[in-house]
Amino acid sequence: MGKISTNLVSIITPVFNREADLPLTIHSVLNQTHSNWELLLVDDGSTDNSLNIARLFSSQDHRIHSIRRDDSLPKGASACRNIGIDRAKGDFIMFLDSDDLLAQSCLEHRVQTIIDKPYDFIVTQTGIIRKSNPQIKKIWSSLLHKDDVEAFVKMEGWCVSSTFFRSDFVKKYKFDPYAPSLQDWSFHLSVLLDRPNYRKYPDSNPDVFVRSGHGGRISVTNNSPDRLVKRLEVFLRMEQQLIAKGYLEYANRLDRQYLKHLNHAAIFFEGKDYTELKNVWRKSCSYTMPIARSINFYLTLQRCVRFLKLRIFHGVVYKAARAVFPKHLFLPNRREVLLQNPIPLEKGVEQLIPQTQKVTKK
Repeated sequence: MGKISTNLVSIITPVFNREADLPLTIHSVLNQTHSNWELLLVDDGSTDNSLNIARLFSSQDHRIHSIRRDDSLPKGASACRNIGIDRAKGDFIMFLDSDDLLAQSCLEHRVQTIIDKPYDFIVTQTGIIRKSNPQIKKIWSSLLHKDDVEAFVKMEGWCVSSTFFRSDFVKKYKFDPYAPSLQDWSFHLSVLLDRPNYRKYPDSNPDVFVRSGHGGRISVTNNSPDRLVKRLEVFLRMEQQLIAKGYLEYANRLDRQYLKHLNHAAIFFEGKDYTELKNVWRKSCSYTMPIARSINFYLTLQRCVRFLKLRIFHGVVYKAARAVFPKHLFLPNRREVLLQNPIPLEKGVEQLIPQTQKVTKK
């Protein structure tokens, strides 16, 4: 890797009820070949043993800091990451979820890659670990999109831990503290809209790993009406930013995301909850587009099918809409990429795999 850098790297990890996963994540940081780091574990009000675990590791290694989110701040990973951004002392900052793992050479590789370059940040590959297989068969994103703003609008952008930021650059930004989900999506879009100087490395080996059960498409199933309303409100806020930065066409393309959520609401939600979600959509610029009439007609049909309790016809209506509506409205999110040639894990991470399997089975 060349000369070892002395640059301090700040790793920011929000924590909430991860007592089974957190020790492995911390151990993957302790195993780094680049030893000049600080790990900011920001607890979000855990009710299990997570906070005690963080405090134990902190007492054993001065580089690990256990921090509790102030109760006056909004609950959620966004507030925790923002606390970490404010407290970080490193030359570089990266975000690591509390159930993910770093390759042993991750920090060393990233620092050496960016250190003499003019980039505000770099983006490297994130692998997905499935069960106990010591190979990476999927990666989070191809990183081959020519337009990354478009990629994020399509929900095909990179993982939050894929980016490695210069501290003086990223401290200008904050995660949306009122977003219950899509926090990293809106954060990266906000960064990209300012047209930063960055570089992606699509051919790099994965140096951070999302454990089994993560990744895949953003799902609207098993979500409360309130959660979906807040998610659509995130779309609205990002839509306004897109328009302000001259990306009106991309703002309009969020119609696909509105339809996805409204379709779920039309089939599963009660009248009041469905109406509330639809009222959020009415504030969107996509609601003023000609296609909105067709979408409204489609949603009305789905509501009628629900009212008549003819569940079998939900699929029929959906297939009919796919046949006549613009194709982009029903395209799936193509985020995870299946590798033709699986990549073996680094030994340090492979040694953690048996423990990862135990965590997965719990």
